[in-house]
Amino acid sequence: MRTYYRSSLLLVLLVVPASSGAKAPRPGAKEWLAASRLPETVETPLPSDPLQVTVHRLSNGLTVYLSPNSQEPKIEAWIAVRAGSRHDPDDSTGMAHYLEHMLFKGTHKLGTVGYLREKRHLDHIRELYEKLFATREPGARNAIYAEIDRENQKALKYAVPQEMEKAYK
Repeated sequence: MRTYYRSSLLLVLLVVPASSGAKAPRPGAKEWLAASRLPETVETPLPSDPLQVTVHRLSNGLTVYLSPNSQEPKIEAWIAVRAGSRHDPDDSTGMAHYLEHMLFKGTHKLGTVGYLREKRHLDHIRELYEKLFATREPGARNAIYAEIDRENQKALKYAVPQEMEKAYK
């Protein structure tokens, strides 16, 4: 005999918290944060909402949408990242694309064949982005972007493509 449990459809929306207590945002980020308003929380479903959605905010700024689904014997998780090229600061184009790669890259055990060796390259990439944020001259910025690309190619040698996607499925 098979037992089914009531489940929930879980939709997670990653957003940048308006204030995280961390260091001041990089140039261009302040304007982006002001323009990207966080959704309001909804602790109790609205009476007219057939999906009975509630909206919760975690202390790290993560916004979680929950909707009960008693018709399916499963739990689904959807992750949406509120970052795209339209949200890139003017002085840091390409950041959304890089964020996409890093968010779904994996962990120290998943998505890599040599985490410590790969981490050296990932740490260097982070340092290069910090250098990029402090650089204004276009030629120097292009040289840093090229160095970031070369370092990404080195890091890719340790990556296992789509391993995170396969784990989610």
